[in-house]
Amino acid sequence: MIKKASLSSLVEMAETLSAEDPGSACAYMAVQVSPGRVPAFYRSSPLGFVQSKGFDPDGIRHFVSLGHLNNCLSASADSLDLLVDSSGMVCIESVDGPYRNFMHVHTVREASSGAKYHSIGNPAAERLDPSALSGISVALPKELSMAQQPSLFDGRLCIGTRGGLVRYRVPSLSGVGLNPCRSFLRFACGGKADSLTISGNGYWICQKGGMVSCISSHRFQDSMRQAFESPGTLLATVDAFRLVEAMGSALKICGRNSSSDKTGKMYLGQDGVTCRDTFGNEAAFSLGPQQQPWARFGIMGYAAELAVFFLRQAQDKDATIESAEPAMAGLPPARRISRGPFEVDFRIVP
Repeated sequence: MIKKASLSSLVEMAETLSAEDPGSACAYMAVQVSPGRVPAFYRSSPLGFVQSKGFDPDGIRHFVSLGHLNNCLSASADSLDLLVDSSGMVCIESVDGPYRNFMHVHTVREASSGAKYHSIGNPAAERLDPSALSGISVALPKELSMAQQPSLFDGRLCIGTRGGLVRYRVPSLSGVGLNPCRSFLRFACGGKADSLTISGNGYWICQKGGMVSCISSHRFQDSMRQAFESPGTLLATVDAFRLVEAMGSALKICGRNSSSDKTGKMYLGQDGVTCRDTFGNEAAFSLGPQQQPWARFGIMGYAAELAVFFLRQAQDKDATIESAEPAMAGLPPARRISRGPFEVDFRIVP
């Protein structure tokens, strides 16, 4: 029997392909079934694929609906078996106590599956530090999902979102000239990988948790990075923990976004973080004593949520707040908050 939790975790990794574009990843994935063992998977998209480490490209494959497989798993017991019936349809059988559960998973022929196969070349043409992306999570809330393809520039991973731009310093990747795609980051970031390489044909490859993600690189221009690419002027150095917690608390009061002039934004200044709730009441969250005065500024809730999400991942005691002049004419002024390897740039509001 197979534990449902172990099977669900593999399926969850296969779903990282949908981070690129929910409509671009294949809705069906190949399954190789061995009775009593966790099955091997292969799921593809126009940009690459995710597969089990033990998937045999020459073995027998059955193509199941990923969505229907998830539905069947949610209805199954904690211990189950994957079987293939005489017609070639994948089935789930589970026994929980005295009861037997049996379900058919929607299965199609390979010609109808939309599966794609990629020629990646030498899978280890360039070996990278397996821990390079271990210190950052990009599992952003849906409202803050990546607005464009990420890029690598000057040893920094740049991630553009609706709330602003995030830079994450990765010195070990400073010499890499190929940019990873969004779906690859969703798979590879957070937790040390078993291996991290770039193939001879320019695919980023990560082995992690018994699965392999292989996604093509890109060379698109990073317009958001260029828009924020200007030196900053230090305004203040503050207690990082208090700043992150104060902004997080203010978000619970004002929300991330609103059409109202009063809610959906907050203000940062030497007196702390202030905002108004939906009833117009003001709330204030102290940042502690400040060494020097600095002018307050407004920040939209979704930009604050972006800063909280990433700055919370660092452990450094202090955070710096800088002002940044627009790198392009016609853009509003910006602020930059830095903590450890993270920098978050965002536009300010009145």
